[in-house]
Amino acid sequence: GLLAFAPTRSMAQVLVDVGGTALLEGQEDHSGIEIYFEPVTASAVEKTVYSDSDGNYLAEDLPVGIYNVRFSLDGYVPDVIPDNFFSSDSTLTTIELRAGGVANLAGNIFGTLSSDTLYVVMEDAIVPQNQVLVIEGGTEVQFEAGKKLEIRGSLLMESTETDTVLFTSARDIKEVGDWQGIEVTNAQQVELRHLTVEFATLPLLVRDTDGVVIDDFRNRMMDIET
Repeated sequence: GLLAFAPTRSMAQVLVDVGGTALLEGQEDHSGIEIYFEPVTASAVEKTVYSDSDGNYLAEDLPVGIYNVRFSLDGYVPDVIPDNFFSSDSTLTTIELRAGGVANLAGNIFGTLSSDTLYVVMEDAIVPQNQVLVIEGGTEVQFEAGKKLEIRGSLLMESTETDTVLFTSARDIKEVGDWQGIEVTNAQQVELRHLTVEFATLPLLVRDTDGVVIDDFRNRMMDIET
């Protein structure tokens, strides 16, 4: 004869809804932000949704799993909430994207790094002899795995106690040793002022201290405020 059975809950795939709010700095209309649910575990499935004018979004029917949730819109610095395990309906913390862009750095760099751009060091970056790199206060520089900043010329920081510079790992889940650090080699003038360095193997290596000024240099080894 025929056999019939009803699927039990354990046999059915559990689906969840995940929502939240994503805002645009200085705007009243927060629509159009892309929210990409990037699967980390095999059970997770990618999904893309967009924010409405109030910044609200909802991703429906996501399989249970671990996701990185990425937020992006042209003209704004992207953000991410990494490593989320969704096993039931969830609301994520509110994200605000700041105006600006993203630029990749590699090889010789000089000129000015501005606070309205997120910089990502893709290959070792070098400030060459007789060149000057100026970094504005509020600037964030991220380093890909194993990369470093080597200073052979001059590095000046236009930072203050309340408008600092951040050097950190480019990884979503950051760990000590993600990138090498800052190396000063026979440089001409180096001012490391109000600078926070995170997750570097050796945050600062100075081979020759002549012309080097260090003022409020902070090394953070963990992703917590102390």
